[in-house]
Amino acid sequence: MPTLDSVLEPLERIEIVLPSTSDTRDIFRQVAEVYEGRKVELTEEGHIIVMAPTGLEGGYLSGEVHRQLANWAIANQTGKAFDSSAGFYITPTENRSPDAAWVKNARIESIPKKHRKAFAPFCPDFAIEVRSPSDDLSELQSKCLTYVRCGAGEAWLIDPERKTVWVYAAGSDTPAELHEVDSVQASGPLESFVLDLTPIWAGL
Repeated sequence: MPTLDSVLEPLERIEIVLPSTSDTRDIFRQVAEVYEGRKVELTEEGHIIVMAPTGLEGGYLSGEVHRQLANWAIANQTGKAFDSSAGFYITPTENRSPDAAWVKNARIESIPKKHRKAFAPFCPDFAIEVRSPSDDLSELQSKCLTYVRCGAGEAWLIDPERKTVWVYAAGSDTPAELHEVDSVQASGPLESFVLDLTPIWAGL
């Protein structure tokens, strides 16, 4: 007799619709624990999205973006970089996990140390999403727009297949669209961060 886990495991994406009367945050926490090896997000509509682990190249590309951001953050020392395993409550009812994110030290320090193992109670200051072939482009665009509406100064959406970067900035609903550029530079507190896109476009 197959178990529920054995049936769900091969799926690329699982979407769980929660009743409006449920304790959404508690159920989300439990589902995230069950699917610790997957990217798990909670939408504003109360849907829990469980995504399959990315392929070899997808893992390399998102890892490379995080590596560059993390190296910059270590040198800059004004904040910390996070990979896609970190969850952020960008609103009280929506939890997202960007492929790479950055948060100012002061905001991290505002969370009592004993609560830092839980999901962050805010939107990151900066977020990057890297599109994989199975990702819906419009969904990622909507997600990046939500980041800047909820507190991020900038959010970048990188599409390796199209060699395109969409740069979303706080205060604007229209992103800058960059095609086949070698690098992209952040602004504000991250203005010295420049992402080298050469390895992203090259892939594996």
